[in-house]
Amino acid sequence: MQKIFRFKYEPCNGKCYAWCKVLPQELRKLDSLERSWLVKTMVDAHAKLCDNKDYSFGVDIDENNRSLFVAHFHSPDETTLFSGYTFDSVVNKVCARLWQPIFLQLMVNACTETTALKTWE
Repeated sequence: MQKIFRFKYEPCNGKCYAWCKVLPQELRKLDSLERSWLVKTMVDAHAKLCDNKDYSFGVDIDENNRSLFVAHFHSPDETTLFSGYTFDSVVNKVCARLWQPIFLQLMVNACTETTALKTWE
């Protein structure tokens, strides 16, 4: 598996986003509206978890089968895996996990890095 991106705990220093060259390639496959919505979804999900060491999520691509994406969501109580054949479907699945009632109490943190992903909107 090749890591596409990770949102995981580090003390927020404005460099929360880590990704490889596959992320912009996958985002460019989407039309402008879909890309903007997906980036907003990722940024909003990250903002909800930023600077919280108990939660993380990310997306990988199978290096042998470049059409299989696997995402993970980690919390103190679970690690959940999601898979799919398109990048956007997997991102939407993993981010949707954050909006379920059990996680609604998480505070939105003031991440100092709000523009990194938005460059692809």
